[in-house]
Amino acid sequence: MRCLFLHIANKIQSVKREESAYQLLHAYDDLADVLSGLDNIFSYSVFVLVVSSMAGLFRSIYSLIFLQQTHFEFSIPYWFSGIYFSIVLLSVIFSASETVQAGKLARELIVSSPGVFPFRYMELKKMVRRKNLKREIVLTLWKTYTIDRSLLFSALGTLVTYGILIATLGNVQS
Repeated sequence: MRCLFLHIANKIQSVKREESAYQLLHAYDDLADVLSGLDNIFSYSVFVLVVSSMAGLFRSIYSLIFLQQTHFEFSIPYWFSGIYFSIVLLSVIFSASETVQAGKLARELIVSSPGVFPFRYMELKKMVRRKNLKREIVLTLWKTYTIDRSLLFSALGTLVTYGILIATLGNVQS
């Protein structure tokens, strides 16, 4: 999806004829509809995937730090599970956020495209408004949280916060 949005953005920047502009507007509209459909279908699944990956990552890091095993062999499964959950979490967040960024770039170019053709300005402007091409391009986690680049920092901050809380709770109980 990211590549398709970037391809549309590149074509919009180099458009010379009005017919090409109309085709690009329709292609963008179709692609935005597909992305909206994907978000409707997979937003809950992605939410479960992100939350379970964060829980698995927390569990493996907690086990590595707080379970004092004397042999290195006991910590190998925790290392591999931590790497696995990190890869899953990063791949979901990075791919979705890059798709959203490319969609926003294409949307900005679509909205500004009527200014490229002054003779067809009003017609293109009506088309952009009528087809609702100004709508926001987003991918969400269960329709509650928009996936963007800051989600990675929020997730890592949450993991660190809960780690500190559990470490403090462990010291108080000892």
